[in-house]
Amino acid sequence: MSQLRPTGSLRARFTGEADSIFRRLDLGARRCDLGDEGLYLAEEIVAADRWLGGSDPEALGILVLALMIAQRQGSSRLPLDPAPKKPLRLAVNDILRVAKLDADPARIVKRITNLTANPTFNSVIGRATARLPLIVDDGCLYTERSRWLEQRVAERLRTRLGATRPLDPSVLADIADRPGSRALSAEQLRAVELALSGSLTVVTGGPGTGKTLVAAAIVRGFARLGVPPIQIALAAQTGKAANRLTEVITQQLQAVAAPADADRALLTSPR
Repeated sequence: MSQLRPTGSLRARFTGEADSIFRRLDLGARRCDLGDEGLYLAEEIVAADRWLGGSDPEALGILVLALMIAQRQGSSRLPLDPAPKKPLRLAVNDILRVAKLDADPARIVKRITNLTANPTFNSVIGRATARLPLIVDDGCLYTERSRWLEQRVAERLRTRLGATRPLDPSVLADIADRPGSRALSAEQLRAVELALSGSLTVVTGGPGTGKTLVAAAIVRGFARLGVPPIQIALAAQTGKAANRLTEVITQQLQAVAAPADADRALLTSPR
């Protein structure tokens, strides 16, 4: 059984090789806000490239840090457009500034472009479906795992978007004939129709455009389709937001004119 090494198995073989790059950059987990796991992954990727014979570990180190930071900020990938005001150039500028490294950002970006434009056989960077740590696809850099996860989500969304079911026009008519605090517009009613006849619907709009009114109508529509109230779930990014959503939709249901049995069932069901 091989010995576990806190510095990483690859870096243990090349003591100082990967560490020296990050020491020169003077970047620690706290300063680049990656966390220990993110910095560990960045160092291991650079060490792997050194093991394979990579020729520009410094540019690769900056690139991987830029990708890790982009992921930390909520993106699954890092666009590789080298233009001055694009994400790659901005990230390189920030890394060099934080590291207090005297280097020309344009030259660093050019070196990064050379690394990603034509990955060599001994590189940790690959194209499309290559099973390598870093993947270039659609003009962007991913980790192999994040690209796989993104594709899996996209495929599931595509499947849901393609699944539709017939909707009895009387359901929409009943909702429209029994408005809540205000009647649904034609556009809002169309959003309700799409939600009730499909497996996935995204309703967007600015404040005051009636998104909650539409959500309440969708809930009412599910009840009319025979979905038990206990199987209708409302979710939000925080508990406070979820409670507020439930509260507002309850108010909308209470304002329904001449409520049908389905509306009453929603109001009396356990929360």
